[in-house]
Amino acid sequence: MKTLFVATASNYKLAILKKVYKSIKSINHLSEEQIDQNRNPKVEAIRIATEKVLSIPNPPENSIIIGIDQVSYFNNEYMRKPGNKLNQFEQLMKFNGNTVYFYTGVYIKDQTSGNTASYVDTTKVIFRNNSSEKINSYIALENATDCAGGFKIESYGPLIISEVISIDPYALQGVPLLWVIDQLAKFGMDP
Repeated sequence: MKTLFVATASNYKLAILKKVYKSIKSINHLSEEQIDQNRNPKVEAIRIATEKVLSIPNPPENSIIIGIDQVSYFNNEYMRKPGNKLNQFEQLMKFNGNTVYFYTGVYIKDQTSGNTASYVDTTKVIFRNNSSEKINSYIALENATDCAGGFKIESYGPLIISEVISIDPYALQGVPLLWVIDQLAKFGMDP
């Protein structure tokens, strides 16, 4: 039986995967996750996801490893995780009435066979025209300073968002779970 790992320190991603794969484990990677501002966001999302898997020193044999990374892109610019509430406020004010794109790259490698699969999900998020008071109220409800985009769709995010366009409801949370389930089944890993 193969062991399933995800190359991430993100509790959000691990929690989503554990909904389906109870025995999945986190594994440390050595990727620096640096974005090249001159590259296409789809390319960057999959490049970083791939580097996470390939940077693991001595990957366990008889395992399948998943690398996942999400980048947010607005107005031809990469958006960073806010890191603090002031940055979160400024970022969400920029998004007012606008569309932000989230690209989630996934790279899967079977360490035994060497087989790989990769994918990039695109999710469009359209924000409401929010007042500064509404943004401040949202931030008071939810600390999302460690999330791409500075909000969480799975809890209070809908208060400031008018529409989400995606083929996978989990992708915006950081894992295109529908695709992952299909691919892992091809690798012989059914939940």
